[in-house]
Amino acid sequence: MSFDLVRATREFRCRGKFRGHAPHSFYPSEASVVIQDENGQKKVLGGCIRAAYFRCTSQDRRKRDDRSQTIAELGKAAEDMLVEDWKRMGIFVDRAVRFENRDFNIRGEIDVVLREPDTGTLFGVECKSIYGYRADAEVFGNSRRIGRPKVNHLLQTLVYTSEFMSRLAYFKMYYIDRGDGQEGQFDISVQTTEEDGKTVKVGLIDGEEIKLFTVDDIYGRFTELKQYLDKNITPAPDYEPVSYTHLRAHETSLHLVCRLLLE
Repeated sequence: MSFDLVRATREFRCRGKFRGHAPHSFYPSEASVVIQDENGQKKVLGGCIRAAYFRCTSQDRRKRDDRSQTIAELGKAAEDMLVEDWKRMGIFVDRAVRFENRDFNIRGEIDVVLREPDTGTLFGVECKSIYGYRADAEVFGNSRRIGRPKVNHLLQTLVYTSEFMSRLAYFKMYYIDRGDGQEGQFDISVQTTEEDGKTVKVGLIDGEEIKLFTVDDIYGRFTELKQYLDKNITPAPDYEPVSYTHLRAHETSLHLVCRLLLE
C-alpha cells in the first residue's frame, strides 16, 4: 500500500481533535461516592480521586490512544445522529450547554436540552454509547437481571441534574449500542428531603429513590479532592488493579451495587 489511510486518520484524530482537560477544574465525569456494600465494607463508586488529583496538578500527561479516541468519536457521531432526529421531531432546544459551580470548582457541559412536545417541559439528555454483551446486559438487562445505568454514568448525570434542577425538570440517560443499534433510557431526577434534621438532595432512577447515597455525598467527594489539592497531599488510590481473570467477577459486583441502589 502506498498510503496507510487508517494510520494517518488515527494519528490525526489524536493530534488534531483531542483537547486536553483544563487543569484546575473538576469534571462531572470524575464524580464518585463512598458507600457501604452488602457486607458493610466501604466501597468507592465512580471516578478515582487520585487520578483526578494528578490531572489537576498536571502530573498526568497521558493522552487518549488511537483506539480510545476512535471510540469517543463514534460516541460523538451517535450523539450527532440523535440530535438531528430530535431537531426533525421539533423537540430540540440546545446542546453542549456549559456550566460552572464555583463553590465546588466543578465545570461541565451537558449534551442536549429537549422539550416535551405535549407539555413544553424542558429536560436534559446525557447520551451514552456502549458496545458488547456485558455492557448490554448491564444497561439493557436480560432474562436474569434488570437493566441499570452504569454507575459512573449515573453519578455524572446526577451532578448535571442537581446543577440544572431549577431550570430542567429531569434528565434522561439515553443509551445506544454502537454494534446493534439497541436503544434505552432512564429518567434521572433529584429532589430535596429531610434526613436526620438536615435538608439533603437525593437522586431517583425512574422515580425510585437511590438508597445507598445522596447527591450531597457526591459533592462531598469533590470537597475532599479540593482539600487534597489545597494541602498538596497525594490521595491514596481508590482502586486496586484488577487482573483479567477477576474482571468478570468485578463487573458482576458492580451490577449488584447498581441493583442495591434502589433496594
